[in-house]
Amino acid sequence: MDYGKIAYLKTQDLSRRISSITQTPTENVLHIRKENVSLASTVPQSFSFYSVAEQYVFFEVEIRAMSGIGLTCPLDYYLNEVKIGTQNVYFTFYAQTTARYVFYLKANAGQNVVSVVATHNNSIIGAVYLTVKGANVSAYSIDPTLEYYALNKYYCIYKNGQFILYKSYLTAQPKTFDLITLNIDRIKFYESDNTKIFYLSGGNLYLTVFNETSIPQGTLLAQDVGDFCYSDYYKILFTLKGGALYKQTLNIGSPTMTEAVLIETAELQRAYKIFLTYYGSKVYIALDTPSGVLLYLYNGSMSYLSKADIENPVDIRVNSTQVSVLSLEAGCVKETAFILADVTNPVTNTIYANIDAACFLSESNYFAIQGDKLITF
Repeated sequence: MDYGKIAYLKTQDLSRRISSITQTPTENVLHIRKENVSLASTVPQSFSFYSVAEQYVFFEVEIRAMSGIGLTCPLDYYLNEVKIGTQNVYFTFYAQTTARYVFYLKANAGQNVVSVVATHNNSIIGAVYLTVKGANVSAYSIDPTLEYYALNKYYCIYKNGQFILYKSYLTAQPKTFDLITLNIDRIKFYESDNTKIFYLSGGNLYLTVFNETSIPQGTLLAQDVGDFCYSDYYKILFTLKGGALYKQTLNIGSPTMTEAVLIETAELQRAYKIFLTYYGSKVYIALDTPSGVLLYLYNGSMSYLSKADIENPVDIRVNSTQVSVLSLEAGCVKETAFILADVTNPVTNTIYANIDAACFLSESNYFAIQGDKLITF
């Protein structure tokens, strides 16, 4: 056992952890919206958001709505069930009225709820928007993840401890699964079979068959796993264990746990995430490490290609000319392109802002969570 190497990796890991703890909180702007809702008497339209600490934040509630008759309506605003003010608004007969209420108050550490209540006896229908500006404010108590499987149009969201599966992109009712028993941390689809998924539970990696109504426990493939990916072309399961990269053979038809073999990687880096994509017989692997994202070509062995300073990678894709890594930094979606003709000089561009989770959707589109909305861009 190489104790010098282990000590080096532990030092790198500790340095990254201390850096994340001592970072200055980043101020950001959160936008959450509800569309085509009713502002009914005594029924609040409420928004939840999360703050990393108790702090003063800027709020703006905007209403764009219309009424069946012209009427003046009191709008009562609440923060964490405490009334903070009232605004009398005249809603025009069958024409949109816009009202805004702005305030600057202290938010709690953790969950906060902003509500608006309209007191009237008629119909008011429209959209309600909440804008919150503060340090590290979010729509989620934990960072949501978004996975998309394009061939059969499955996608899933894991947010606030809940796993939601969708089929037939944005056209069917979502399926919500109880994850208490399985304690699922992450799910990835098997690329060639729409009834099989990999999932990670407490460090144990399973392959299971699901029928859109349940997720059975399945077959145990590996233990002490931090992250994983699977190459259908090479029939190899890649896993991260203690930050080190391992590979093991995996036959999807009759899956069993096989011996894992350690793979040496460039710069002896401890990895936190692993991503895989392929173009024909070429399989590209990206590892998120303390020094950035390392890109490899796998063709029976790991060939190191390049490195880029990417903070939070979330997805990877490839075409005939480049390998692209999607990342999410402070709500901004960025794409780093490793041009295969000049792979050592990757280029990063910011392509969208105010996003909570993102993944690749197709050759030229992206899929994302923005507040409580699923969007493409």
